[in-house]
Amino acid sequence: MSEPAVSEPRRTSPLIVAVHTVTFRQARQFVPLVIPVVAATGLGGGRTTVVALVVAVTLLSLGTAALSWWRFSYADGPASVVVTRGLLARSVRTVPNDRIRGVEVETPVLHRLFGLVRVRIDAAAGTVSGKEEELVVDGVSRAEGDRLRTAVLNHRQAAPVPGGVEDPAEEEFGRFDNRWLLYAPLVGSYLALPLAAVGALFRLAQELPESLRPDLNDAVLAGLRAVVVLVVGALVLLLVGSVVGAAIVNWGFRLVRRGGSLVAVRGLITRRHTELEIDRIRGATVAGASCGPRSPGWW
Repeated sequence: MSEPAVSEPRRTSPLIVAVHTVTFRQARQFVPLVIPVVAATGLGGGRTTVVALVVAVTLLSLGTAALSWWRFSYADGPASVVVTRGLLARSVRTVPNDRIRGVEVETPVLHRLFGLVRVRIDAAAGTVSGKEEELVVDGVSRAEGDRLRTAVLNHRQAAPVPGGVEDPAEEEFGRFDNRWLLYAPLVGSYLALPLAAVGALFRLAQELPESLRPDLNDAVLAGLRAVVVLVVGALVLLLVGSVVGAAIVNWGFRLVRRGGSLVAVRGLITRRHTELEIDRIRGATVAGASCGPRSPGWW
């Protein structure tokens, strides 16, 4: 008798309902529908209205998170991975294992508090319908996330071996170097966070009462010194922010070859564990090679 293509459908941990309730993940798509309803009812201001809106939005988030968890399931096997989801319209996505390019296990802060991880399965172009070329299993235990990652990459269900097995030897290609942070201001993506902070500060200044706003007609602020101080302060904020952003994203970075896989681990707040099979890598791009030491070639 041939082995089934996939195992029995599995559910994620119910604890993910709490995470999605706090982050309003599913409820965000209903906010544009709620605003016209609230405006049409003509609710007045005041503390009671604010409390009522907060309670209503929280209950909406809880309900949609619970319904989304109940309607989500996944299954893996030696042939493919199947993810079924959808609140109103059911969506079934099937990805053959031989079309999977890699697996990433993420551990955001809230997930870490509940002992959960998020597994992203990266599929080849054209394998998964829609704009996202990946399958996401959000809210499984660390052990289940590791099992799913191993099973998908090995093209078989990973069953524990009695007595255990030795981990394959690792060959390290690179690890985080504090000197890399010096080049963070040259990377545009790391400037996004400080730019957003500068924008928020300007917005806050506009919201201040007239009595607390600085008088732009004052002789001191109108002088060249004030302009220089403002520009220098903004540049320092951008530089410091880019370094902090780079440290948060790349802290603890390690790139190793473990068996037949290439494994990258990084992240301070959100920890990411990405694993790719070397046999499926068809090329590589080196950008900014002069900004740091080169790693030995492995291909």
